[in-house]
Amino acid sequence: MINSVRILAVLLLTASSAFCQQRITFSKKVTLETIGKGSVIQQDGILQTQNAYATFGDSSLKNYRFSFRASMPDTASEVQIWAGFRAYNRNDRYILALRGGRQNNLYLSRLGYMGTDQFLALRTLDFHPVPGKWYALRVEVCGARIRVFLNDESLPRIDVTDSNSNLAPSGKVTLGGGWISTRYDDLSITPLPDNALEGVPSKEYTTSATVREKETLRKQQRDAWHPIAVTDISRPRTEVSLNGNWLFMPVYQLADESKAISPQESDEQWHTMNVPDFWNPIRIWLHGETFGRHPKGASDAYFQRETARCEGYTFDYKKTNAAWYRQWINLPAGIEQKETLLRFDAVSKVSEVYINGKPAGKHTGMFGQFVINGKGLFKAGKNLVTVKVIRDYVTGIKDAGKVVDVAVSVEVTNKMLKDLAHGFYNDDPAGIWQPVSLLITEPLAITDVFIQPGLTGARFDVTVKNNTDKEQPLAINMDIPGLYNGKRLASAVMKAGEEKTLHYEIDHLQPLLWSPQTPNLYNFTFSLESNGRITDSTTITSGFRTFASKDGFLYL
Repeated sequence: MINSVRILAVLLLTASSAFCQQRITFSKKVTLETIGKGSVIQQDGILQTQNAYATFGDSSLKNYRFSFRASMPDTASEVQIWAGFRAYNRNDRYILALRGGRQNNLYLSRLGYMGTDQFLALRTLDFHPVPGKWYALRVEVCGARIRVFLNDESLPRIDVTDSNSNLAPSGKVTLGGGWISTRYDDLSITPLPDNALEGVPSKEYTTSATVREKETLRKQQRDAWHPIAVTDISRPRTEVSLNGNWLFMPVYQLADESKAISPQESDEQWHTMNVPDFWNPIRIWLHGETFGRHPKGASDAYFQRETARCEGYTFDYKKTNAAWYRQWINLPAGIEQKETLLRFDAVSKVSEVYINGKPAGKHTGMFGQFVINGKGLFKAGKNLVTVKVIRDYVTGIKDAGKVVDVAVSVEVTNKMLKDLAHGFYNDDPAGIWQPVSLLITEPLAITDVFIQPGLTGARFDVTVKNNTDKEQPLAINMDIPGLYNGKRLASAVMKAGEEKTLHYEIDHLQPLLWSPQTPNLYNFTFSLESNGRITDSTTITSGFRTFASKDGFLYL
């Protein structure tokens, strides 16, 4: 009797194992359920798919582990290995891809009916997948947690929790779905208990540099950095680009303002940062697609590149809520007699500017240009420009995520309305993210030009500032090569310290008009003359065209 029970138990266990675990090789023909208009065939002991996929297992499968091998033909242009799991139907399922070509990454998303699609993970690979090579993938899905392993690695490349896993709670395994012919073999599906991943630490495989490696890189970048040198300021106007590498120090590493702005304090331990750029990844909400809470934008490659850019810094961008920028500028003799303006095209979001340790100006904004007057602060020799940038303009917005309106098709939240980014960027991007320049002019100079073009001429507003302590006569000359001969427009007299906008018009021209098909542009050169000497000159590029609204239409 006991032996009979044991035999029966062995038989039941064997039957249960056969039911619970499924191993499939394609050396023998397997009856396949396929979806898609492409091809799914078994040939030479492997499964080959193109523009279609095959399903395996049972729709009731919920928690399980599955693994397979896959490769592309040697002649393929890139690697595009696609698979899926919890595929209840073609609309409700998870999709996994190993990609190698323009992008080298592992990709995970969930398809859902009626707009419930969601991107879940994009992990950059530390190698370039190549056609002809076989790659092994293993996936564990248990409850809301998903782990994806590559080859024989002990740590998953992806380990995420899908808060909306109830939208795809169970379903089959799928192989295929890519547009390039793909080969599959050695499929294994093993059910898991509901608690299979409980207590398993969430730790992904990473290729991030170690602390020691980052410090080595920081030293290399710091040693390669060099100050900006200006050697000639004899021209009426000298514009120096300050774009490029600046020295950079997060406030979490240096909170002492006196040390950050002092020219006497060493900056050998500082990092470097490219200007213009944000110090954190750019996430643009307008495109709508997301990875969890992170807006991704329409391009996976762009998302991947932005993430890699910031993870490659020698500091922790995630901890950086405020930072110091430093730039050293060597200026020649005679600079004290010149007008010097620091022009920032845009800084996000709050900025404080210091020149040689002294406060020079402040600005709050994200998209607008601001100018800092350096007169009396710059000197011949070495000069230090320091900029403190604070990421957060406003914190603690009540009900920040609450939708209060809709713009076209985009839901507008309280944060979008009250923060300076106004919804165009999420994740509070920060930094000197538009060009910076140093403008050096004579004391009598042009400060602004506005051109209003027509079809046969244009109107001009030229703003001039007299920074001398005497009254100055002046005249404005203008030249449009190939169109206008540059005769004098008008004369005026300006008081000491006065700033004035002068208005001019020219007509009877025959310009080539600007249009999207023929974007003709002209260089408008304005020269400021005083006492027979040119004191300033600037060139603006513009076109001749008009816009008009009439009878409900916009005319160009």
